[in-house]
Amino acid sequence: MGVVKRSSIIEFQYKGIQATDSIILIGEIQWKNFNKESCKQNFEIELVGQRNDIDWTELETEEPYDLEPVTDENEFIGRKKIINSLSKIGKKVASSYIFGQRRVGKTSIVKTLQSKIKIQNILAIYIEAGDWDNATSPHKSMDDLGRKICNKIKRYNRKFSSIEIPDFSGSFNRITEFLDEVTEIDSSFQTLIILDEFDRISSDLLYQGQIAQSFMLSIRSISNREQFGFILVGGEKLEYILSQWQEFNKFKPIRVDYFDKESEWEDFKNLIRNPVKEILEITDIAVDYIYKQTSGNPYFTKKICIELFHLMVSKRDNHVTEIEVKLATDLAGHPNNIGATDFSHFWKDGIKEKEKKEDEISINRRKVLLSIGQLLISGYKTNKQAIIDKSMVNGLTEFQAEKTIEEFVQRKIIEVDNDCYHLIVKFFENWLINNGLYQIITTFQEEQSIILRKKYEEQLRVKHDEINHLIQNWNSYKGKEITTDCVREWLSQFESIENQRYAFKLLENIKFYTNNEIRERTEELFIEVKKEIRKSNEQYLSVKASERKTSGIIVSYLDNNPVKSGAEYAKIFVEKNNIYKGYSTTPEKISKKISESENIDAIVFIDDFIGTGNSIIENLKPILQQNEELLVEKGILIIIGVITGFLEAKHKVIEFIKKQKVNISIKIMVPLDNKDKCFDDYSLIYPQRIERDKALMVFRNIGTKLERKNPLGYGDCQATVIFPNTCPNNTLPILWKETKDWKPIFKRG
Repeated sequence: MGVVKRSSIIEFQYKGIQATDSIILIGEIQWKNFNKESCKQNFEIELVGQRNDIDWTELETEEPYDLEPVTDENEFIGRKKIINSLSKIGKKVASSYIFGQRRVGKTSIVKTLQSKIKIQNILAIYIEAGDWDNATSPHKSMDDLGRKICNKIKRYNRKFSSIEIPDFSGSFNRITEFLDEVTEIDSSFQTLIILDEFDRISSDLLYQGQIAQSFMLSIRSISNREQFGFILVGGEKLEYILSQWQEFNKFKPIRVDYFDKESEWEDFKNLIRNPVKEILEITDIAVDYIYKQTSGNPYFTKKICIELFHLMVSKRDNHVTEIEVKLATDLAGHPNNIGATDFSHFWKDGIKEKEKKEDEISINRRKVLLSIGQLLISGYKTNKQAIIDKSMVNGLTEFQAEKTIEEFVQRKIIEVDNDCYHLIVKFFENWLINNGLYQIITTFQEEQSIILRKKYEEQLRVKHDEINHLIQNWNSYKGKEITTDCVREWLSQFESIENQRYAFKLLENIKFYTNNEIRERTEELFIEVKKEIRKSNEQYLSVKASERKTSGIIVSYLDNNPVKSGAEYAKIFVEKNNIYKGYSTTPEKISKKISESENIDAIVFIDDFIGTGNSIIENLKPILQQNEELLVEKGILIIIGVITGFLEAKHKVIEFIKKQKVNISIKIMVPLDNKDKCFDDYSLIYPQRIERDKALMVFRNIGTKLERKNPLGYGDCQATVIFPNTCPNNTLPILWKETKDWKPIFKRG
């Protein structure tokens, strides 16, 4: 199957011969421990076939996940403790208030409660704020609320139909007259009045004042009666609002939050699996990935699950793994499927100040979120000071920025980990980076939106000073100085300012070797060469110690083209390490040199870079075929010395070496691994996944036009190594490939 990388999935092709319920996969995995001990392990895996009884065509019109509030207890998932507590109504109808972030299931709780207590012959009256709140007249609001409650009671039982609805005249306390008559007719009748979105009604009814005082006293008065109770439902600020009134000190507070992994993990799994339990098999790893994205937020969990269901139906696949969930998450975050309104409660809710300051606070919050998004896109750490500094650029004062950050932490929108501030809902963070910045900017008034957009673009724009600072650390390439204009011209080929920033970050992470560094590496390499020779010939150092120049080592390169870098670095190796020039030769003259020379200990092949190992192997083969017998007879050691390259390629060469009769070793002076690849999951160049994915898309699109088969460099190496006179073809083609439509900064050839 090939090489198994860390945390990788192995794909393989197979040919189906006949239908079966399952097949057994037999395999063997081989590895080496740190002590170079070779190990292997056989394994058997049963692959179970998919169900064949699913009507996928019919499912194309199904929507098993519903974003609307649940009303049926059989469909309600989780929060059982809250439901059971609220539904235990004895002689006294208790009052409470339910609060928490928007879209966490508060309305589903009270609507399910409403249907559940019907069985107990208790009337549950559910009224949304929009059905009675009048923005221009708090008196009319109280009139409407009173009439609605009275009408619902009258319609509930004919024995109450003769009771007249009082003339409220802007005073809610008139409802007590109506309730007195209800009690006289039926002293056992009980009513639970549920007022949803209570914190969104007119501020004249919520905050201290004569009108609000009368309204709140009436609610308390009604709730003090054994037969009547209230459940007030609202967002984060409901707790703060009610805490300003002593009238509500007997109301039981109930906070509803995201599903907690410690105590509600089974409920969260059921939220995902139950709606499709007859159709899809969702693995634990897939469920865990969704939780990591949503932190248990039920609304965003369902948004992902909606896309997941459509994806699986389109693929005719009922087995859900992490791969499918990742795709569904990306689809759910697409601008066609989600927008600023889905996340607006993060900056609109929980504002304790009155309406006059709500807009100001909302703007401050959005500016802080913009700042966090901008830092994440740029790959900078989101510590507190960095967010404050970026927020000040976006127009906030230091005090406003710090206060807003602290509010986000208190509201559990942001968490702090090792001095870095992260958005708790990863799905929101990804949306913010991918599409959210511009969408949030559009929520501001037009003039401010334009200013913020310009500021954002200016922050992304690659500055002259940045380029100057970068090229100061670079030497010349092919004898020509790389100027600010060269870099600017190359960057200008990328369409947007954002893409130019990704490209500049690539340049910032290039390893541009100087001639001095190359000489130092060849000196270090010579030390390793002598160690290898001594391993096979203990007499070597004592015999050679008296010589002013080193003999017994033939130096060459693994390329038949003497113009290429191997020949150049072989020459440097000879000069730097005081080796007889007569021992330096081209690959085709190695046989002659061995025959002519006495006491040859080793042949050293010098190269600058190893990307896949293929070139070294292919160039070494003819040399071995031609000289194998002679090399074995004389006990000559072959050492392949490379300035820098990938360990994965080295291992490939080692596997080739094992099959040879000649004693061969390979040395890499500056070894590279996956973290040195641009777009690997462990990349140090683009450590943020969102930034990495965006840069990958940009560079691959351009790279495909330049090198169709190897858009990210030969062998998909994604390397970022440059030498003074050459750029390996394992690096990204956008750096070295010239066409009529593309001018590289490090042209090859």
